[in-house]
Amino acid sequence: MHEDPDKIILPFFNVYKLFKGRMKGFPNIIMSMTEVGALHFINEKEQATMKELSEFLEITPPSTTVLVNKMIKLNFLKRSFNEDDRRNVILSFTDEGKEMFKKAKAQKIKIVKEIFSCLSEKEHLEMRLIFQKIMKTINLKDRH
Repeated sequence: MHEDPDKIILPFFNVYKLFKGRMKGFPNIIMSMTEVGALHFINEKEQATMKELSEFLEITPPSTTVLVNKMIKLNFLKRSFNEDDRRNVILSFTDEGKEMFKKAKAQKIKIVKEIFSCLSEKEHLEMRLIFQKIMKTINLKDRH
């Protein structure tokens, strides 16, 4: 790459900031991107252990506990214990958490459509393929 990296990175971060700014405060609760990531992970798995969540988010177990306690206090998550090993904490959505996640996802889709409405279907596909290629390359390098 011969071009100044800032010419690629700065527009990417500006789009990210635009997205993050539009999502802020929905639904009247300010959530960090880490918290949003936690909800997405738990939604995908339906249940997750504290250890799995900590590893996925790449944060320490004490930080995971703080994050989970906040989500429990907001009544988005519930904590249960594995009957075979009570040290193994299992996280899942409450009904209120499922509903909030569904609304937040709809809001996210609306914002993404708005931000990327200037792109054609072909450009959408190209962008997705470029990001997938970058992630695949990075993941391959990280394994070696």
